[in-house]
Amino acid sequence: MKIKHLILLAVAASAGLSPQGKAQLALGTATTFAVLGGSTVTSSGSTFVNGDLGVSPGTAITGFLPGGLGVVNGTTHNDDPVAAQAQADAFTAYNSLAGESYLPANDLTGQDLGGRTLTPGVYFFSSSAQLTGQLTLNGQGDPNARFDFRIGSTLGTATSSSVRLIGSAQAANVFWQVVSSATLGTDTQFSGSILADQSVTLDTGADLSGRAFALNAAVTLDGNTITRNTNQISDVIAGTTISLVGADPNSTITLNITQDTSGIESKISDFVSKYNALMTEITNQFTYTPSTSSSSSTTTTATTPPLFGDSTLQSIKWTIRNTILSGVTGVNSTLNTLGLVGINLDQTGQLSINSTKLEGYLQTNFNDVVNLFAAQGSSTNNNLTYIGSGDNTATGSYQVQITQAATKAATTGTGFGGSLSGDTNLTLTDNSGNTAQISLASGSSMSDIVNAINSELANQSMDITASENADGQLVLSRNSYGSAYGFTVANGANLGISDATYTGTDVQGSICQSGSNTWMTMTGSGQALTGDSGQDVDGLVVQYTGTSTGTFDFTFSKGVGDSLSEILDNMSNSIYGSVTQNEQSIQNHMTSIDKQISDMEERITQDQDTMTQKFVAMETALSQLQAQQSWLTSELSSLSSSS
Repeated sequence: MKIKHLILLAVAASAGLSPQGKAQLALGTATTFAVLGGSTVTSSGSTFVNGDLGVSPGTAITGFLPGGLGVVNGTTHNDDPVAAQAQADAFTAYNSLAGESYLPANDLTGQDLGGRTLTPGVYFFSSSAQLTGQLTLNGQGDPNARFDFRIGSTLGTATSSSVRLIGSAQAANVFWQVVSSATLGTDTQFSGSILADQSVTLDTGADLSGRAFALNAAVTLDGNTITRNTNQISDVIAGTTISLVGADPNSTITLNITQDTSGIESKISDFVSKYNALMTEITNQFTYTPSTSSSSSTTTTATTPPLFGDSTLQSIKWTIRNTILSGVTGVNSTLNTLGLVGINLDQTGQLSINSTKLEGYLQTNFNDVVNLFAAQGSSTNNNLTYIGSGDNTATGSYQVQITQAATKAATTGTGFGGSLSGDTNLTLTDNSGNTAQISLASGSSMSDIVNAINSELANQSMDITASENADGQLVLSRNSYGSAYGFTVANGANLGISDATYTGTDVQGSICQSGSNTWMTMTGSGQALTGDSGQDVDGLVVQYTGTSTGTFDFTFSKGVGDSLSEILDNMSNSIYGSVTQNEQSIQNHMTSIDKQISDMEERITQDQDTMTQKFVAMETALSQLQAQQSWLTSELSSLSSSS
């Protein structure tokens, strides 16, 4: 239906993208992971994982150092809260991909991906997908271009197959949603994030620039290299993408980050253009052109657009327009509508930009302009900050009650007299299974001890730090907060450290609407609190970095862009969207009409058969009467002749 094209155009407008482009897929906490398994993660040979590795709810990770040859250049999470949350976020992303609509021309069911060059879009396979040879993905000069593949069964590649990225295409924007399992053949060079409902297997020598996520089964590796995304890092500094073009361990690079106001103006201008194009198309659909004739006998036929008078399209128009015109709650009241920053709606329903006014506010009230478009949260307490939200998170003013602040796992020694009393083989093990063994010689000073411990911890990529306090005692602590980050000490007696397992605590708290006494539950992980599902704060994530308990104010708002994205998703979603439901209703009505026509045709056929039979009977009777007439005529003639 044409209405779906209009909705897709509206979605593009809300994101400030071309109809081909798409916003980055939200992976949440799974973003930092290169490998994530549901049951096990197993490696044979020299596998290199450049990114985090995790498994949940399973607990088996084998084949990696220190017992195997595999190397993880990141953090390993073995069925801890971090891995569990990453699995949950990966599952959300999987469902998001599964719900995407696609163009009929992008249905590649039964076709091999090898030898093809594809442009950005959503591609669909109702069953298995196979790559034999090389697949080329052309970003057409757009580094944000998305390539999404929905695969109804398995994904497989032949030996030495490859995915080639050209035209600024990025592996970070390629996603493979696999209903069953994915297997990359020997020496395959593959790109993109694989999100498989079951298992992911990389045969010998297969390399992946992206991610391997198995939601319910195993990830099996064999001498592979898995590099998360590309040389672009976007999850270190919020809102900043760093491109790595070389390596020099002896060089320190200083990043100076400034606001790209001209780039933002360009995005806003693109948004306005897309909105105006959408409104123009809707207006055209509601414009009837009557027939005309002239003295020269030239006649034009009346035209009625296919969606003329369509109530769903009318509803879409007013919903989008009202969102544009509505004020954003919870932001600066002097800059809470688009018109106040120079984005105005004229009498024809078109948006225009007062560039001077907009540029001025971007220079003086940058955050206020950002708040007009994006979802934001704020608090007067600097220790309480906004991290993220979901589609179901309600805007408003809240009170956040912190009943327990997050802590790091830590321990402090006692009784150390200035030098080590005897040779000591200290062992530190984190809760991911990484172990550091430090040999300390008798007579070592505390400074020597701290340096030796930190050196070995760095060699083992463990986020534990040793330090000396003001009393000259050894302090060991994790660098991360929460119960997921602990460590165990063995042979620490000579250092005044008890042999034990030390764990941190997660922040704990609840939240309520301001003025309400109904507290809603939140789940803590480290310093992050996440609103539980089924509540107004479903999906809200805040971070509390303070050390004291208490109740603090918090305000959450959804900007125009975020609200439009949510509304348009509810309209265009291929499963539950209002347009889909309307289309299904029309289809059901058409099916009903088709059945009525079929029933009517069947009755007409039956009536025709009955009438034919009656006609034949009438013809037979008429023939008989005509025969009788001829006989009677003959008899009468005979009688006349006799007389």
